[in-house]
Amino acid sequence: MLKRFPWLLHSVDQPSIGDRIIAALLAVLALAVAVVLILGFGFVLLVAAILAIKLVLGLAIYRWWMQRRERQMRADNFRPKAYEDGSTAGTQPGFEPRNRLTIDVQVIDKKRDS
Repeated sequence: MLKRFPWLLHSVDQPSIGDRIIAALLAVLALAVAVVLILGFGFVLLVAAILAIKLVLGLAIYRWWMQRRERQMRADNFRPKAYEDGSTAGTQPGFEPRNRLTIDVQVIDKKRDS
């Protein structure tokens, strides 16, 4: 390539002050592009890390909230055995009767019918 373009050979052997200035400007431009790319990639990594931390904390808070809610529901629905037969319903505070749904189940015995 240098034989086809002899003026390139001259600029390689004896660079002029203009060539040196252009080379320095290109080096500064390359350095600026590298810094921008590194900072941009770092920013993307920072955003990804923040989102990952936010997701993990959100899931931990959700799990804690659901366990707390489940404990509260269990405590609200807890009734001692004595309450079921009605012996403590009128005597102790906090054991007021609640509306209950009673389901009658009929079991068909196929052995008995045949």
